[in-house]
Amino acid sequence: MRHPSIVAVALCLLAVTALASDRTIDYAEYMHWTGGAPVANYLTDLAVHGDFIYTGSTEGGISISRLSGGVPGPVGDLIANRVVRALAVAGGQLVAVVQDFDEADTTLLVYSLADPGAPSLRLKHRLPDWYVLDLASDGRLAHVLFRDEGVRIFDLRATARQRERGFRPFDADHNGFLHLAGGLLVAGSWGQNHLIDVSDPDLPVTVAIVPGSFWSADHEGDQLYLTGYGDDLAIWDIAVPSAPVALAALEHRGGHDIRVRDAVAYIAFDYNGGGIWTADVSDPAVPQLLGETRVRQGGEHVELVGDHAVLAGVPGAGHARLDVFDVSSAASAPIAGHWSGAPNAHRLAAHGTIAYVASLGEDEIQVLSAADPLAPSLLATIPTFNDPRCLTAGGGWLAVSGWMNELHLYSTQVPTHPTLITSVPLPAYAISHAVSDGLIAAAPNEHGLVLIDISSPGTPFVAAEYPELGDCRSLVFADRMLYMLRENDIVRVDCTDPGDIDTQVIGTSPSTWGYLALHDDRVLCSTFSLDVYDGTIGVYDALATSPQPPLAQHAVPGSGPLVVDGDVLCMVAWNTMWVFDLGAGFEPVGNGPIMWSAYDLMVQDDVMWVAAAYDHLVMLPRHQTARALARSLADVPRPTAGALRAHPNPFNPQTTLSFVMATARPVRLDVFDLAGRHVARLHDGALGAGRHDWTWDGRDDRGRQLPTGLYLARLRAGARNHTAKLMLVE
Repeated sequence: MRHPSIVAVALCLLAVTALASDRTIDYAEYMHWTGGAPVANYLTDLAVHGDFIYTGSTEGGISISRLSGGVPGPVGDLIANRVVRALAVAGGQLVAVVQDFDEADTTLLVYSLADPGAPSLRLKHRLPDWYVLDLASDGRLAHVLFRDEGVRIFDLRATARQRERGFRPFDADHNGFLHLAGGLLVAGSWGQNHLIDVSDPDLPVTVAIVPGSFWSADHEGDQLYLTGYGDDLAIWDIAVPSAPVALAALEHRGGHDIRVRDAVAYIAFDYNGGGIWTADVSDPAVPQLLGETRVRQGGEHVELVGDHAVLAGVPGAGHARLDVFDVSSAASAPIAGHWSGAPNAHRLAAHGTIAYVASLGEDEIQVLSAADPLAPSLLATIPTFNDPRCLTAGGGWLAVSGWMNELHLYSTQVPTHPTLITSVPLPAYAISHAVSDGLIAAAPNEHGLVLIDISSPGTPFVAAEYPELGDCRSLVFADRMLYMLRENDIVRVDCTDPGDIDTQVIGTSPSTWGYLALHDDRVLCSTFSLDVYDGTIGVYDALATSPQPPLAQHAVPGSGPLVVDGDVLCMVAWNTMWVFDLGAGFEPVGNGPIMWSAYDLMVQDDVMWVAAAYDHLVMLPRHQTARALARSLADVPRPTAGALRAHPNPFNPQTTLSFVMATARPVRLDVFDLAGRHVARLHDGALGAGRHDWTWDGRDDRGRQLPTGLYLARLRAGARNHTAKLMLVE
């Protein structure tokens, strides 16, 4: 197993500076999610043996899963209809404390793991009907922590009458926990953590008390690691248990559970979301933050299985999950740049190399120069009216909306200093808006669609309202073809005539929330449910004439904003970057943590901009697949799906126009001069899927040689246009 240490941290820091010249990485080289699965509701504890995972809950008893290829899969239930208070695996045994639903019949159970997929019961011992907080075992003894009572020790090899051994009174509250470090038992409660010598199980003795409010502990060598909220990570030297020495503390996200292996601490947290953060503790006196990954709400328990970390938690409504991460590298992807001037960056838009940034709780829009995308500079601020939540730029306009029921329209004729032209009343605050040629579409909350004519620079006006279209989640334009994500479907809206639209449901997509993007004749949709925070990302046929299932779909633990970067789709859900290769049939090519939540994404040059709210505006390197595709296009005329390429260019006497069709479509390929006059039609008709090449010799439809100069080739494939500039030289 590979774990980064202080050296790796230094390399990551060096990588940040190196990214100015090499701005792409493989996110899969960093800690990343590999799979997840639901488990029984109201999870209480987690234990592992080999690649088998045992989960306890207050509703479903003990369930067994197995990890295969980084993905947990169900094996079966060991017991059902019991409340599981605590689990532990040691000495080839699974030890559990269970109760009835009325907190009676408290029982200690011991199972042999000779067959870990089908454990066999070998011991059953009745316990006092007190509330059990935690359990620790070395396979020979079981230490059970009772709330307000203390620790009782049981000999798992003795007869029933001789099974109960020592007792150590300890006033543990509901946060109490146990951890066994050889002959030392750490018994924690809020504000006090007893180090109990249990080398004589009949006479356990507290030898020291470590201060602090913790939820969990682990040890490696002579170091004790504790985590909680307020005391995120505390490290103590317990070489002399009666005289523990505080070594260091590290603040980050707080913690609910901790495991330490090979000088890396893995800490589960459920504060402001859930996930795992990691720290390099190779020098316990100077711990270093390595990374963080968060994929959904809730992170109460963590265990390590080979190169994977298993996280268990309750994301919402009691629905418990297992999520698995490849931690062969425990670091997050490095950042390429950072703009701290946007304190709560929430939405992004751009006009060439001019970027507009809206921040939560701020009544202004920042105008940034992105000429150097790694080091933006502030050009101006635009006063706005009400905590801007939606931001769209295009067609010479900047559209801004917030919680108030209006849409503010700014002219970007001078992009560095947008000018407010008008404010358009809306029936509710806007959830989303999009801009196309002469038209802005806005989705007021639960009030369908509003179309605003912006064809006249000084007098935008509401062209039409369609409240019957219902509650929209996301909008995206392709020319005058609008795509809407609603709660149960995706709708194509032909806005050629804003006063007489034509609608067609093209796909079903049950969701609580989601986002849309376009790539050629495909609609890309990420959705998720607020109940369980499970999500999907799918591809739909943009030209479908009836509701269709997705052409392809992948499960992801959450959903987030999308950005299409050539043939690469990127999505950030919680703080994990997901990357898909759209030129290879929508294949996932990696995911990795970036240590920040994302509210919006945008590509500037070779850099991904992430509006990361409280972490401001973060610049990330693109995935290396984007670089590989870009290089292949630059070096060899090998077009990506839908894109129109010319090679050679400039040219004389001829050039080859190339493109790839993902599916069979009607296609028209034309050439225009700079005045917009049509000079040549190279093809008009249906083409099959695959690569197509057309040669143009610089002549018009009558065979006349055209003068040297710049021409425009336009490919119309279905609902999308693709263009390429052609330079005919002498």
